This record gives sequence, C-alpha cells and structure tokens, in this order.
Amino acid sequence: MIYSNPLFWLIVAFGIFIVFVILKYTKSFNTALNTGIQDIQDDIEQATQLLEDAKKLLAKRRHELEISEKETLDIQANIKEEIKSLKSNFQEKLNHLSKQLEKQAHEKILKTEHDAFNMIKNTSIEIAIHTAMQLLEEKYKDGSIKPKDYISSELKKMPLIS
Repeated sequence: MIYSNPLFWLIVAFGIFIVFVILKYTKSFNTALNTGIQDIQDDIEQATQLLEDAKKLLAKRRHELEISEKETLDIQANIKEEIKSLKSNFQEKLNHLSKQLEKQAHEKILKTEHDAFNMIKNTSIEIAIHTAMQLLEEKYKDGSIKPKDYISSELKKMPLIS
C-alpha cells in the first residue's frame, strides 16, 4: 500500500514544510514588495512634479524671450521709420549730403542691431542664471551649498565670450 511507502511520507512531509514556509514568509515578502512599490511610486510622483515645474518654467522663459524679440523688432521698425524720415527731409534740402546721411543711417542700424543682439544675449544670460539659481535653491534647500556662491565660482572658471 501507498501509506506504508516511506517515499509517500517523505513527499507529504516536504509538502507540509513548503506550505508552512509559504504561510510564514508570505506576509514579510508582501510587505517588502509593497514598500518597494510605494518608494517607486513616490519617486515617479516626484519626478512628474519636477517635470511639470520645469515645463512651466520653460514656457515662462519662452514667453519672456518672445516678448524680448517683439520689442527688438519694434525697435528696429522704429529706427527704420526714423531713418526713412531723415532721408526724405535731407534729400529735399541737400542732395549732396544725402549719400553721407544714408551711410550714417546704415551704420546706426548696424549698431542698433548689434546693441539689440547684446541686449538679448545679456537678457538670456540673466534669465539662465536666474533659472539656474532657482533650480539650485530648490535642490539644495538644506543649505549644504549656497547657489549664489556656487554660480559665482563656476562663472569665474568659464572663459569670457565676446
């Protein structure tokens, strides 16, 4: 008979042992898995929030850049209108001086474009520095690094761009 076979009893004992082990360690295994899952969900939520904040900040900076570009175009348009007016007045008065004034106007446009480019560049740099400081302040709220000191030291290391 099967009940008198030692292999049968070995299989039954092994099965009871497996059931006991599963019942004993299932709770701790589930707890460990749930803790890991919660940690991953918290990390995902934090990353999502950071992504949303970064998108909002990027949209704000793009809007500021668009405004700066529109102002630059308005400045250029105003300067071109001023040049046309000056040219018209001087042509009526003195034809001889018209070529000289046109040359001066062209130089003024180039200088204004150069100044506008420098203004946009400087504004962009200020925006980038301000954004970096905001991000560093958020990242190092504990005070381990002061963003202003960190940025100043890093800027001193960079070569000057003209």
